[in-house]
Amino acid sequence: MKRNNKHKSFSHAPLTTPLFWISASMLACTGLAGCDDDDNDAQTTDATQDASLNNQDGSQTDANSDASTDGSTTDAGNNDAGDGETEEDSSTDGSTEDGAVEEDGGDSEVEADAEEIPVVACPPEDTLDTNDPDFVSTTPITPGQAAFDFSGVSSTGYTESNIGTMTVSSTGDPGNRTFSMHTTAQLRIPRSGGTMDQYRTIDEKSLHTETSSTLFDALFALAIHEAEEDSTDALYNDDFNDGAGFDCGGCYNTGRDWGYAWTRDSAFSIDLGLAFLDPTRSRKTLEFKLAERREGGNEQVVQDTGSGGSWPVSTDRVSWFLGARELIKWLDGSERENFVSRVLNAAKNTLEQDRATVYDAEDGLYGGEESFMDWRNQTYASWVLPNTVPIATSKSLSTNMLHLNAIRLAAELSHEKGQTEDETKYNQWADDLRTKIRAHFMQDEGNLSSLIMTPFDTVPTSQHDALAITFAVKLGLVNYTAASNAIAAYPMIGRGVPTIYPQQQAVAIYHNRSTWPFVTGYFTDAARKVGNDRVVEFGVWSLIRGAALNLSNMENLELTKGVPWYEDSDPSMSGPVINSARQLWSVAGYLSMVVHTLFGVDAESEALTISPFIPVSVRKALFKDDQSITLKGLKYRGKTFNIKVYFPANDTQTEGAYRVGKMTINGDAMMSTRIALEDMRAVNEIKVYLADCATASAQWNYMPDSKFNGDPGWQYLFAPKTPWIAELNDVSGGIQIKIGSEENPSSVTHMLYRNGDKIADLTNGNMEWTDTGADKSISNCYTVETKFNVSGTLSQHAQPKCLWDDATTHQTKIQHLYASDLSYDETNGKRVTDGNPVYIDSKDGQTSWGFVEGSFTAEYDGEHFIQAVFSNGMAGVDTGITCAVKYAKITNASGNTVADGYLIMPHQGREDWNTYVESSPIRANLVKGQTYTVRIGDDDETPTKAINMSIFNHFSTYSGRGGKEGYRNIVHLSEIKILPR
Repeated sequence: MKRNNKHKSFSHAPLTTPLFWISASMLACTGLAGCDDDDNDAQTTDATQDASLNNQDGSQTDANSDASTDGSTTDAGNNDAGDGETEEDSSTDGSTEDGAVEEDGGDSEVEADAEEIPVVACPPEDTLDTNDPDFVSTTPITPGQAAFDFSGVSSTGYTESNIGTMTVSSTGDPGNRTFSMHTTAQLRIPRSGGTMDQYRTIDEKSLHTETSSTLFDALFALAIHEAEEDSTDALYNDDFNDGAGFDCGGCYNTGRDWGYAWTRDSAFSIDLGLAFLDPTRSRKTLEFKLAERREGGNEQVVQDTGSGGSWPVSTDRVSWFLGARELIKWLDGSERENFVSRVLNAAKNTLEQDRATVYDAEDGLYGGEESFMDWRNQTYASWVLPNTVPIATSKSLSTNMLHLNAIRLAAELSHEKGQTEDETKYNQWADDLRTKIRAHFMQDEGNLSSLIMTPFDTVPTSQHDALAITFAVKLGLVNYTAASNAIAAYPMIGRGVPTIYPQQQAVAIYHNRSTWPFVTGYFTDAARKVGNDRVVEFGVWSLIRGAALNLSNMENLELTKGVPWYEDSDPSMSGPVINSARQLWSVAGYLSMVVHTLFGVDAESEALTISPFIPVSVRKALFKDDQSITLKGLKYRGKTFNIKVYFPANDTQTEGAYRVGKMTINGDAMMSTRIALEDMRAVNEIKVYLADCATASAQWNYMPDSKFNGDPGWQYLFAPKTPWIAELNDVSGGIQIKIGSEENPSSVTHMLYRNGDKIADLTNGNMEWTDTGADKSISNCYTVETKFNVSGTLSQHAQPKCLWDDATTHQTKIQHLYASDLSYDETNGKRVTDGNPVYIDSKDGQTSWGFVEGSFTAEYDGEHFIQAVFSNGMAGVDTGITCAVKYAKITNASGNTVADGYLIMPHQGREDWNTYVESSPIRANLVKGQTYTVRIGDDDETPTKAINMSIFNHFSTYSGRGGKEGYRNIVHLSEIKILPR
């Protein structure tokens, strides 16, 4: 299905130890950090096991010796109440009989010691291993200056020259304020027409921040307000239910311009921030994206947008489990228990389906489009269109990371439910997949590739995307050192984290040449996990400026100027092509920046961890007049948390990020960032005291606007245009390759690959190469990529070409089984002669054509690719749910199966039944001279796996093909090809 016309462009425990120490690695490895036990990379030390702690004078004191007989605590570095807390902090004054702190007692206690900030010592530094042999970045990264000018920030607004000024004022007391905001920036015209108001009035909610920055407090209130604006009891999409809507019982829609809820938008939003904001509404939103088959049973997550007919070209429906994983932590009681059961059932069904159809046992990866970036020409080479089979067979880092998360969650929930056999299986799947992702996507120069294109080109591209890197860091693909390198090496550009790098030439602004606030929110928190203050401050600034100037959390912004619409000198390149106000995941990205990143809140299933990460520059810009900042009203599992973060009393730190020196909960000192559920009261007052430590800023890869000026400066921002292989010839002494390129020959290097190995660098305008090292006994496949010599940015890979000629006979090695030679299921199918070619079609009203079958004798030994030649005119490449999926089985003369798998045959264009292309391949090892039978159709699985999304009842009211008319899995089949390698 098309995303509601989104593809159309338009204009404009109480513990007794008194001090709490957090090591650098503890900060980095909290929650979902990129730290792995098997790598032994971060040497985290549990503070509760450390018998001695540094006092402020450098002496050593037994960790338990400060505990007095009455349970009070004394800080060795202070002569007064130790940490500035009076006896009013104890449970004798502000507690009920069951130990819960009353709301009033908490507030009075906070006010009582607001001016008494204890001086706390810096925790000892950990020495981290920086010699990770698997992943060492050679990308130039420098400490540098901040990438942005915080001078535009004031406590009452934000100003940016040539863009505009935003001002904000407030009335009322903290917790009950009304914010009035105004911007002079040019706002985006909504898709639905009308205008966006340059004045907004927002009421503060129970969850709020209290700082001296009215700007900061107002924008947090704005994000919560916009989440409420995106709350609904019914979802609407013109393509469903005749536009009448669906009753979702209280869920989220996607934004001002989108009355519907898409799987990935919902999942990422819930993972980022909505899970803690409204767990029940988040649950109902996720559950809307679950569906049984039309005949009942086999509930799975639905893929509701994508390329070539949706799943299985696009396979990031497993993003759902990222939202589910986070949400489970915030749900409580029977609501949690029931949701866990449903998640586990959906995980098993979805994972088993994907394992059968899109998992490639050859490389151990899952096929499918890059997550969320489903506009094809925005992030893929132009040669993939209109045939999206290469996207289906490609392997993307982001989508494979989402599969890894889903598999791990299935293992964890299987353990929780006592299903040990499933737990073992999914743990093994996860371990294997993590190993394969690391093997295939980690590049020599220390970067993480985002994409491997086809089975005929297994070299990872030098294209990168921020969301994929975020998942690699937060989901533990790589260890601490590798994660730090990945965050530091990714370029920070313009007004936000680039969605992709490098940018594509001659492509309009959307995913390309853009920054998306939700991606910035993700990347900023990943930077927090590895302690990168520079990237965190860049992300904080980017999210604040975007929300402030637009008075909304926009869907996306042009990268270099950070505006919601950029008029390019070529009007066809202007954009962002589509841009909605209060986009749900942008709202959630802002919430994440405040709650997760700055205040350091992470949830576990039975605990919260609180480890604030505040770069010095952020404090100086936003909170320079504050001794402390507070997050109030955060709810977790029925408990309330008020978190007050104190800055050092004598703040001399000039760079880096503050480190936590001490924490208390309800007046009792903490020895860990983790607060177990059983140790929580109804209302919990958390105090975090930051230490004044001499910490250097992290390295990062910042590219100022000046770097892109003129020629060749633009080459640092953009990739070369995609080259192509013009000719491939079998010549005496080797294989001759001629390449084509639109770039200036003197400014580029062309790198040539054969069968996944680099074989040549072509320089000085050389566009031809004779490969004398090729083994002509096999079919060799070639591709090429182009590099700008001055910047090092690299192009997309050329469409691979293979030489299928026999080295002896110089005749093609490809064997053909044409439709006229195939037997077929005459009950469901029919053979049609309509000029050339002859093809097999389904009978009128049938779901599919049943099966086709043909036999051949292998002419070569070894690996072969088996492909169907098909046309699919059910819909366009950017819409629909009827990508055809058929099961192929190859048997020998004895009837034994020698290979099987699923053929993916996407849409080629609505009513375009005359364009015939090759399907995704399956591999088979064949023996020369033996006879084999190929059968293509439904499989004998129960339930069958040869399906597409139209089989699910979620689409029973869809107006497109495979919706109201019923399940459809139809293609025209003209030929079966057997290609010997």
